[in-house]
Amino acid sequence: MTELVLHHFGRRYTLTTDRAESSYGMPVLVDESGQAYGPGDIVAGLPAADLAWFAAARDPSISIGHPLVQRFIAPMRGAGGA
Repeated sequence: MTELVLHHFGRRYTLTTDRAESSYGMPVLVDESGQAYGPGDIVAGLPAADLAWFAAARDPSISIGHPLVQRFIAPMRGAGGA
């Protein structure tokens, strides 16, 4: 099981590969109610990939370079990467 807990404006989210919605190592973002989101799904008014990036960037204990964050945001950055 691979998980990373993120916080965004008082809400708790988990990036995880331990869900049926996750496949081939691609994590999903799971909210407090258990709803899973892919990178392009809208969560709290943002694409889930943006929410994960912002939450990781604001938390000094998590790097935006964390492998789960990078795998989750990669599809939204396009084929060329950024």
